[in-house]
Amino acid sequence: MLTTSILIQNPNHIAGWLLEINPLGLGMAVIALGIVFFSFVFLYFVFRILARIFANRSKRKQIKTNVTPLNESVSFDTTGEIDAAIALTIYLMQQQAHDIEDTVLTIKKVARTYTPWSSKIYGLRKIPRN
Repeated sequence: MLTTSILIQNPNHIAGWLLEINPLGLGMAVIALGIVFFSFVFLYFVFRILARIFANRSKRKQIKTNVTPLNESVSFDTTGEIDAAIALTIYLMQQQAHDIEDTVLTIKKVARTYTPWSSKIYGLRKIPRN
């Protein structure tokens, strides 16, 4: 049995002890993977509980302010004339947005002065020759 005084006096003794118990290191790997897996599961439940808490808070605020949620449908009594007027306005807006454009491309060469930032010489590495 190891005591703390032996471990403090000779820290290399811990490595030797672990090597004797677990020569391939599988125990250490299983423990490490278990800790990571447990922490993922723990965080999953923490975020799930937090999501429920925030959902309940938003429902309480909706009830207090009497706001209808977005997923409930609100019905309006509209006639066909109103629907036709809305459809016509949307159609006319789309026709105005799409102008007929000529598809002529002009490519002009721009003369730039030499700068070391645009030089490829400094960016390429020379291959060492033996």
